[in-house]
Amino acid sequence: MGISDSHKRVLDDLEKDELIVWRGKPKQGFQFVSKDYVLFPVTILFLFVGIFIIFFEYNKFLCMIPFLGFIYYMYIRYIQGIIERKSTEYYITSKKIVIDKPQKLVEIKYLDMWNFEYEKQPFSKKYGSIIFGEKEGLLVEASWFSTRKKLNFNYDEESFFLIENYYEVYELINKYREKAFDNVHKK
Repeated sequence: MGISDSHKRVLDDLEKDELIVWRGKPKQGFQFVSKDYVLFPVTILFLFVGIFIIFFEYNKFLCMIPFLGFIYYMYIRYIQGIIERKSTEYYITSKKIVIDKPQKLVEIKYLDMWNFEYEKQPFSKKYGSIIFGEKEGLLVEASWFSTRKKLNFNYDEESFFLIENYYEVYELINKYREKAFDNVHKK
């Protein structure tokens, strides 16, 4: 088995004294996350509204809107996600985090990583996600100085999405992050 183009790209980008300490891929196939508890039923509601409109023979154009909404959501959320996860790889190096997606390479240096946390997968003890930045969720804080909550339907772009043994990976990131901050304070 040879080295993938993705892996070559990450290897070429490493500094002289930088090592890859962990490499992983997201869980493959259809995935249901906590946000889908609300979004999926709303999407099904769109489908039923479309069926209702067809049953009572309202405007044919009007009945297409819920169907198109349902198809669009199913494609964007599930089918595109399945396709993207096949080509996504995650790396932890001794100096940074690398998220290698098909169209995008994201690098986050430990010194730039102020907020990161983990979230377990709703139906599995083995899989979870590590989020770098604002965590996804239905209700999140509107801003750092506010106690109000806002709806957040965005999916975490900068995350290790549904990786195996997520807590051990989280601890590994924390170890290298602390080491990076210690090195800065020693100088």
